[in-house]
Amino acid sequence: MLPVADSLLTLLAAALCGGAVALLLPGLFGATWAQLTGRRRAGGEVATFLFEDERLIDASAAAQALLPAGEGGRAGASDLQRLVAQLEPRFTGIGALAEDLLTGERRHLGSSFGEARVELARWGARLRVTLTTAPRARDDAPPAVAAVMEELQVLRTIGDAAPLPIWKIDRTGRISWANSAYLTLCDMMRPMEGAAGDGRDWPPPIIFDQLAPPASEDDPASTRCDISLPGAARAQSFDITLVRRGGELIAYAVDVTEMAEATQARAEFVQTLSKTFAQLSIGLAIFDRQRRLMIFNPAFTDLTGFAVSFLSGRPTLASVLDRMRDKHILPEPKNYRSWREQLTRVESQARQGTFGETWVLPSGQTIRVTGRPHPDGALAFLFEDITGEVALTRHFREEMDLAQAVLDRTEEGIAVFTAGGRLSLANEPYEDMWGPAEARLSELVISSEIERWRQAAPSRVWQRLRETAETRSARRGWVGLVKRRDGRMLRLRVEPLPAGALLVGFLQTGLPDRPPAALPAPDSLPALMPAEAPPGE
Repeated sequence: MLPVADSLLTLLAAALCGGAVALLLPGLFGATWAQLTGRRRAGGEVATFLFEDERLIDASAAAQALLPAGEGGRAGASDLQRLVAQLEPRFTGIGALAEDLLTGERRHLGSSFGEARVELARWGARLRVTLTTAPRARDDAPPAVAAVMEELQVLRTIGDAAPLPIWKIDRTGRISWANSAYLTLCDMMRPMEGAAGDGRDWPPPIIFDQLAPPASEDDPASTRCDISLPGAARAQSFDITLVRRGGELIAYAVDVTEMAEATQARAEFVQTLSKTFAQLSIGLAIFDRQRRLMIFNPAFTDLTGFAVSFLSGRPTLASVLDRMRDKHILPEPKNYRSWREQLTRVESQARQGTFGETWVLPSGQTIRVTGRPHPDGALAFLFEDITGEVALTRHFREEMDLAQAVLDRTEEGIAVFTAGGRLSLANEPYEDMWGPAEARLSELVISSEIERWRQAAPSRVWQRLRETAETRSARRGWVGLVKRRDGRMLRLRVEPLPAGALLVGFLQTGLPDRPPAALPAPDSLPALMPAEAPPGE
């Protein structure tokens, strides 16, 4: 170490070389640790810096050799702060030591790596910082030490060039090291810190506070924090990971703003779908790719009678179907093996999008079940109670059968054509008069039927019927007579019906020109019962 007299001479010479040193200040402290340790001088001294009010006023030859061209350090920081920022990763607590050092006091601090040491001495507003290494017999470092220093430099470059903020917190709770991404984030937050210049001093401010440290080195702690940048329309979200190393903490921050917004949008979308599904009268159950219940609506709960606690527990598809079988909501199979085969078929057909069945339950309830696949491997099942629809259809069919039976019991042959001219209804007397048609009932049209009637009973009345059928408005009913080739006379009746339909009726009014068939004997005729006399006679 320099004696006190040499220090006074150094201070007197500071004014002479201040101009030269001032020219070197813009590029100060951009040197790497390899430069600091690779240019040590005999006796172990590496470099000496002299500061006054945190401004560099003198530097030794070795220290001047460490001043490269170009801008280094952080903009707005003092010379001492930039040096502390360079040395803090290797000499933990040097910043706090420089602040707490009293006048006339001299303190030493060992490096976390290797054998380097730093000495700090203060005289009033002036501070001397001396970097030294232990003297060695040879000036060249051994290969092992050189490899360690090279690896250290690579790791420092990687950490400083990382796009995510990384910083280290010492035992006192202050930041002892931070990479460029964290310092850039501090610069972006600076307008929120009050007066100009706040946040530019070393150590930098802690942006993410109130982080719970991990309990042990083997158990990192993760926390999500939101910060608001000045002028930003939205807050930024970061996932903070804290790793304990001894008494210090290393923090990593990952910007997850877009992921957080996507998660929130997804949650809002699911909530919207849930509100929409809640209004549906059709039961909905969606199972994920693991076949666990993911979404269900109240209609499904009402239909099955399942407890919400059971459905909220995300049961599997097999569990839901088993529970439906126990509650007799599924058609009962003949045996358990056929039931398991049916369960497999339900899942496979739903995955292909071809599953659709109508379940008639022992209670008389009828449920239409449809299975549809989703692109992500999920399955959606729709359960629709169609008991009322089936009952209405059955009732309508019964009425249609009853009307058909009544028409079949009449003597008049009746054919009803739709507004489009297709035959929609015909009774048995009609088929007896004109014979069964070669085509199906829905394929017959009035024009082909008129042609068939004309061939069996030539008459000019068919042209009038054709004109009536082609008329779409102001139809009026009329009657006529036609004579079949076999001599039978038919009374033709044409009546317009609602919705543009047309009724054509045929009633036989005379016998053919041939001897009538022999009448049955009187004994074979049924006896006629006299009508009862009215009461009181």
